[in-house]
Amino acid sequence: MSKPYRSPEEIADIFGITLPVVKKIIKKHRVDTFTSKGVKVHVKDFNKAYTKHYNPSLFKQSK
Repeated sequence: MSKPYRSPEEIADIFGITLPVVKKIIKKHRVDTFTSKGVKVHVKDFNKAYTKHYNPSLFKQSK
């Protein structure tokens, strides 16, 4: 069984984004988190918020 909760640093590594962006998404979009020996983030909730609001590959590139 995979871990549904990861640290913000692990999330940043998985998605290839910076830690400040991870923290901004968590704060702004109510991603499921809990604190037990540090903040842990639910990966599926973060993925939904990231792909809906921040994934640059989903936006059209203007030339």
